[in-house]
Amino acid sequence: GKPFFILHNELLPHWPIVDTPQDRKLTRKPSMDNMIEYMDALVGKILKGVDDLGIRENTYVFFMGDNGLQESYFKNPKFGQPDEKKHSRHTIKGNVDGGKAELNDAGTHVPFIVWGPKSIPAGTVNSELVDVVDLFPTFCELTTSSHSVPVDGRSIAPQIHGHDGPAREWTHQGYRGETLFDGSWRYFIKTGELWDARKLPVEKVVSKAGLVEREDIVQAMTAIYATITSSDPQPPKPIADYQ
Repeated sequence: GKPFFILHNELLPHWPIVDTPQDRKLTRKPSMDNMIEYMDALVGKILKGVDDLGIRENTYVFFMGDNGLQESYFKNPKFGQPDEKKHSRHTIKGNVDGGKAELNDAGTHVPFIVWGPKSIPAGTVNSELVDVVDLFPTFCELTTSSHSVPVDGRSIAPQIHGHDGPAREWTHQGYRGETLFDGSWRYFIKTGELWDARKLPVEKVVSKAGLVEREDIVQAMTAIYATITSSDPQPPKPIADYQ
């Protein structure tokens, strides 16, 4: 009968690959696929619980991944054929190469699903850019909560309900390097590499000659990066500072 917030961080699927209760019940070997299957069952329990409690019309469930697949867990059965790499995954839009710890589409483009009230248009897909920093202001708007802290995100509550909302023009990724992505182009800050990402999941490095033609893109990305600072809000402290 009171408002609540639950942050449920699934340990599945993840290294190490261990047997799940379902594996033990069926006496089968553990695998990444089986971990995903069991995670799906656990998510199903949460959704069923919301329905059983009769609170779906004022409860929102957000399901989101944190990074791409660790490639070594997927062995491509078509490896050796044209355009088939050792760990290529196959989708209806093309092969996906790369993954966890890489600043490419496969490493930074993750599942993000919102489930809940009938006001959410079921089965629809929104192709706008979304960053994890957009979640906090979204939660605040959905719960009509106010806050006074500076944030880098914007609420996507309108988009969740099928309406137009403030658009995000770019996202910033950082892990062993930094990239900016505007939905069409990916720019690597330190190396100056520009990738053509207009036909995802395929991404192609723009040649040196091609960079001349795309100088406007590089200049725009450089200008955006100049606006990113380490203050307002402050970044998290290194883990060592807490020890």
